[in-house]
Order: sequence, then structure tokens, then C-alpha cells
Amino acid sequence: MTIHSLENSEGLTPLEVKRHGRLLIPRGIRLQTGFTLIEVVVYLGLFAIIMGGVFTVTYQLIEGNERTHSRVLVQEEGNFIQRKLDWALTGATQIIAPTSTGAVLTIEKDSSTITFSESGGVLEMAEGGNAPVPLTTEWLTVSGVNFEQVPPSGAEPPAVQATFVIADRTFEFTKYLRK
Repeated sequence: MTIHSLENSEGLTPLEVKRHGRLLIPRGIRLQTGFTLIEVVVYLGLFAIIMGGVFTVTYQLIEGNERTHSRVLVQEEGNFIQRKLDWALTGATQIIAPTSTGAVLTIEKDSSTITFSESGGVLEMAEGGNAPVPLTTEWLTVSGVNFEQVPPSGAEPPAVQATFVIADRTFEFTKYLRK
């Protein structure tokens, strides 16, 4: 028995029923709705791939942001130390230490002594007889601190060269003492 040979209670053929908006389904035939198991598995697989990509991209963005923040923090610390050295050496009248090279810089400025030294991974500055003040944060370690007194040569005035390392980044600074 085909669907075309069926007639409903009103005597309409399936084509006429379709035109009127009704569908006749013969007995014993069930209308299937929903998804098959294969479709569900395929959709779940696609969803897992898309979510894996989203999580990977999100993780890389967060990790990249943290690396950038760390580099900026190291650069800011190095710049601050260089500005502090520049401030102290501007108008300095005498370099007391080092006589050639050393890990401590002591200068005389405005009838007061200013000392820069490294203690426990922190660069410190002491002015006059006061206690040393840390110039760096506790999150970053300063190492390889070296100060060198460059004697005057020809028309060049004496200078101080400072080198220090913060988180594997080397900073170098040179300041000429002008009178």
C-alpha cells in the first residue's frame, strides 16, 4: 500500500492533504524526530574542537600579557635606578668610592655623602648618616652591581659607569661629572 492510494476521512489524496496543511501518516509508520547518534557524536566532536581552540587562544593571551607585564616591570625598575643615579651624580663634587671599580658607589654632593650598594638582591641608597633606602622592589632581584670611576682624559671630565642586572637584563649607565 502506498501513501498515494490512501485517502483520509474527507476523501482527500495525500497531495490534496498537503495543500490543505495536513499530513496523513499510515498506521505502523512512525515519524522520526530528533538527531541520530552519529549526528550527536559529530556535533559533540565539533564543539570539543572549537572549545579547545578557544581555551588555547585564551591561555596564550593571558600568558602573553603576563610576560609583557614582567618585561615592563623590569624596564621600569632599571629606568628608576638610572634616574636615581643621574640625580645623585648631577652636581656631585667628588667620587669617594670606588677608586677604580667596585660594588659600592660613594659620592659627595652638597656637603653630604650618598652611597649606593647592593644588599640581598636589593639596590639601596643611603644619604648622609641615614639608614639605606631600597630603590628596587622585593619582586625583582638586582645582581652584578658594578661601579667604575673613569678618570678624565683630555677634555673629557671624569665619569662614573654603572652596570647592574635585573632579571637577566643588563643595564648600563654612564654619567660625566661636570663642574
